[in-house]
Formats: sequence, structure tokens, C-alpha cells
Amino acid sequence: MGTYQLTPGFLPEAANGTAESQPAMQNPLVQVLNVKAVDNTSGKRYRLIISDGQHYMQAMLATQLNSLMDDGQVGKNALIRLKRYLCNPVPNKSSKLLIILEVEVVAGGDGVQERIGNPVAFFPDQNDGPQQAGPTDNNYQVQPSMPTMAPQQPQQQSYNQYGNQQYGQPQYNQNQYSINQTTANRGTASASTVPVNQPPRAMGDSNVQIFPIKWTIRVRCMGKSDVRHFKNQKGDGRLFSVTFYDESGEIRATGFGDAVNQFYDMLQDNSTYLVSKGTIKAANKQFNNTDNDYEMTLDSHTIISVSTDPATVPQLKIKAHPLSELLAVDANATIDVLGVVKDCGDLNSITTKAGRPANKRDLSIVDTGGYQVRATLWGKQAETFDGTGHPVIAIKGVKVGDFQGRSLSALGSSTVLINPDIPDAHSLRGWFDRDGMQMTFQSYTSGMSGGGPGSMPNVTKVITAIRDENLGMGDKPDYINTKATITHIKRENMSYPACPTCNKKMGEDGGGWRCEKCDKVLPQPTHRYLLNMTLSDHTGVVWATAFNTEAEMILGVKADDLARFKEEDEAQFNSIIEESMFKTFDWTLRLKQDTFNDETRVRITAQSAKPLDNTARIEELRLLIAEYGRM
Repeated sequence: MGTYQLTPGFLPEAANGTAESQPAMQNPLVQVLNVKAVDNTSGKRYRLIISDGQHYMQAMLATQLNSLMDDGQVGKNALIRLKRYLCNPVPNKSSKLLIILEVEVVAGGDGVQERIGNPVAFFPDQNDGPQQAGPTDNNYQVQPSMPTMAPQQPQQQSYNQYGNQQYGQPQYNQNQYSINQTTANRGTASASTVPVNQPPRAMGDSNVQIFPIKWTIRVRCMGKSDVRHFKNQKGDGRLFSVTFYDESGEIRATGFGDAVNQFYDMLQDNSTYLVSKGTIKAANKQFNNTDNDYEMTLDSHTIISVSTDPATVPQLKIKAHPLSELLAVDANATIDVLGVVKDCGDLNSITTKAGRPANKRDLSIVDTGGYQVRATLWGKQAETFDGTGHPVIAIKGVKVGDFQGRSLSALGSSTVLINPDIPDAHSLRGWFDRDGMQMTFQSYTSGMSGGGPGSMPNVTKVITAIRDENLGMGDKPDYINTKATITHIKRENMSYPACPTCNKKMGEDGGGWRCEKCDKVLPQPTHRYLLNMTLSDHTGVVWATAFNTEAEMILGVKADDLARFKEEDEAQFNSIIEESMFKTFDWTLRLKQDTFNDETRVRITAQSAKPLDNTARIEELRLLIAEYGRM
């Protein structure tokens, strides 16, 4: 045990709110003396007892760290280094609770056989007896109260009003979680409470949802949408949305009604603000494409002010997806792209399917991969865009479409940046001015050639080339075109019950079907295909998987209908399968190695299946023969 040195005195300093200001207390090393899982309606939580070698106190693990416990990385006697944490008071007690947000596992419990030191409880009410040296091995001797959110009732409370709820383990309402109302239930402000007029402590966007306390975040504003109008049973309404970023992540915020008047003109893209008293709830992924399971509502209680220290909030991070690899992205997915505007179309007005007028502008953007793709801007983004001088454009959260092969479309929640001040944009600018302006680019509709391991341009191959050329065994997927015939369709597990909102698999829950991701129960799921089949040509045969869009085209019926036929009309079910056998298509296949049960194999996915075009095939063969004759 001599190789490990805990950070003595850390817990008293953390409880007093002074640890962060002391260099010796940065990233403290503590020991986990005990772990207890707590199940409640909002999911599993983990309570810990942690020690600095001199004292111990109770802690709560943030839910995003549950996998450390579930996977067995952290257990009794484990050593962990605290990267981020908060220390909050327990209501009606003199003790405090340490909320662990980010850790580094230094040694798992299996590697540490005993407790380090002889720690005692720092808070008297976290010890059952005055002579106890710490928690017992089998269970807690410590029985402190744990803060909880009682189920929310519609109510109006002042910011500092006390609640009367009883407290057990933390329970967070995933459907409607109001931070300022929770603060009222917690009582007096804690050390982590940050009034708007004081420098806020670090509290990331990605962690806002787990804190039943007063909070303030310093954020950068991006992707402000147009004001949109809607109608419902209550009458006409207005809303807008914006994305807040900080160093830890992002969160989508939406303002309705009076919040539009209060905040819309104030919030400007790329400016920084202090935000507090928003309402946090589970994100509706049908309208929210941010990397956060929660979202914020701006209401009459929300306070937003301009930050006087914008340098502390980093610029927006763009995880640019190469334009040459868009076939690897599923249609309707959202990604980030970075490119140069090669061509800029005129502003056009159209009428949407809902009968509303809309302005759009089509751009052709390119990058160093040699591909160009159409990107469409809408509304004010389209109206104000100036394509003069071939600007560099970054779009965060752009939707991938399959029109003409692949296309891009900005959403109301997308962030569009012109000539962003980031290194990748500067490199792209230099490349285009030096080389790109004179290049000829391929598109997803003009036919593709070339290729090689990990490349996106599709090459026509026979099936045995997959094995002979080790396709799909590189770090990146390979893509090929091939003409092949369906020779077998697996009739078991042809589809799965999916959530109509997020497409994740649903499970039976009493008389309904439950989606864990969306946290809702529906009377019926929507079935989606997972079609396994063999494809054959004159050289060989392979197993391949087709997902919903391609499988519907192959079978000619929706997955819901086929699932019903299998249960109610077996003859019709068999007829559909048999009619789909021995059909020949022009396939685009994605090849990528996959490891399952310690066995590595190439997983083949049908990206597209097109009926044979004999006229085009004859022309292709004619050109190949002519080229062969010139050799």
C-alpha cells in the first residue's frame, strides 16, 4: 500500500468550500470504502463512502458514471482521483454530500486489499456511534439523509422558500425537472450556488440536469433559430430555440411566448452569457439533435445576462465529417461538416408540405476529399447568406439526406458559421485557394470510381474480392458496388419492435411497450427491419444485412405488415419471402470488421439496393471494352 498516498485533509476542505483554491487539493486521490446501489423510479444510483485517509463522508455518483460500477471498474477499497465534484448541504442536517461528476480510476477494488489509514466520520450525523472508525464491511453504519426530489406538483414558489418534503435517496423527475423549484426544496443556498452577479463555479451544460440546487452556467450562444409560430388547443403561440455551449458540452434551450420577447433579440450567436433558473426536462429527440439527454426551457423565472468574461468559454467545437464519407452515414442522421462554398445558388421561395411559405438557398460545398455535396440553408440563414469569395462554412447539426445519393439540409437547430476562426478552417482556406479552386470534384450522383481500403468512392467488385483483397479489415470501412442475387432470406428475427421517435428497441411493459431512451410507454411499437440474407454472384456468396429502407424495397411491404402476416397469415408471409428470393440488384455494400465472442469478421451492410438498369449496364460494359482495346 505504500505506493498510494491519499490526499489527507481533502474532505474537510471540500466541505468548507476551500479545496479548489489549494494546489495540493487539486485532483485529490480518495478511497472508496463502501458502495451501495439504490434503485428508484428514475433509475439506478450509487451511494459511496469515500475517505481521504483521515476522514470519510458520503458521496453520490453522477448517473453518467454508473458504468464504472456496472462494469466492475470501481468497487470497495478502489482508489479514484476526483476530477470534478460538488459539495452540497443535506437539508435539515449539518452534514454535506459530495456529488462526483468526473473521476479517474487509479486502482480497482481488486487491486487494493485493505483500507488506507483509520478514517473517522467528518460529520457527526454520518456516524451511528462515537467509537466507530468507519463503515462496516457488509453494510453502512453511516445513515445520513439523502436529498430527494418529491414528485413535482404544479406550484408557484419564491426562490428561497423552504419545502416540507421528506428526503430519501435522490430521485430526479425525468419528465419535468425544474432547477429553481428544486432549489426551493433544498433550503438555503449552498457553496455551489452562484448568484448571477458573481463569478460562477464550473458547472457544465452536460451536468445541469443532475443538480437539485441553485445553478448558474457561463455559456456561448450558437444556432439561434427563427421565431416560429404554432397553433394548439390553447391558441396561437411563438417559440425559438438556441444551443448553449461550454467546455463540457451543449444543451438546447427553447423559449415560448413572453420568453421570445424577453430573450430573442438579446441572445446573439457567438456571444457569451450567464444563465440561471431555466427549467430542465428530458430532451425530445424528435426535435433536439444535441448530444445531451436533457434540454432547457426559458421562462419567466429564467435570468440571462451578458458575460463580461467571454474568453473563459471556448469556441464551438466542430467534429467535421468528411464529405467523401457521407454514404457511411444513415439518412436523417445529423452530423457536423466543414467545407468551402464552391457554388452559391439564388434565394428561392417554396411552399412546404404544411402549406407555409419558406425561403431556401442551395450551396455546393467541397473539401479536400475530392467530393462536392449540395447543402440547403433555410429561412434567415438562407436570406442573409453571402457566398461571395467562396467562404468556408461550418454547419453543426446538419441533416443528411439521400436525395440524389447524399445531400445536406440545415435544421432550425443547426449552427451555421461563416469563415470560423478555427485551425481546420484556415487549413481548408489555404487548400482551396492553392489547389481546390482548379479541381474537378465528384458528386454522389455522377458515378464514382477509384477506391482502395478505407476509401469512400465505390468500386465495382465481385464477391470473392471481399476475401481476396481483405476488404473491410482496415480502420475505416470499405464500400463496393456489386451485382448480386438474393439466394436466401433468414426468416427468424426479421424485424424488431422500435420506438417511433428514436428507433431504439422497445420492450414489453405490462400491457404496453416501453422505450428506455425516451422514457415512455406506448400501446404499440413500430416494427423496423433487420433483414439478414445471402448475396451471390458467379464467384461466391456472402451474408449481408439490410435495414429498414432497403428491406422495404426488397420485400415490398412494411415491417409492421410482415410481422402481422407472420402471426396471422403464414401463407401470405411465406409468399412474400419466396417472391423476394432470387431477385438481382445493383448493391452498394459497406464492409467493416466486427468482433463478436472474440471472433473478428467482416460485417456487410447493404447501403443501397437498386433494380438493374440494363441500358446503363450495357453502356458501362461498352466503355470498359473500348478502354481494354486501347491498352
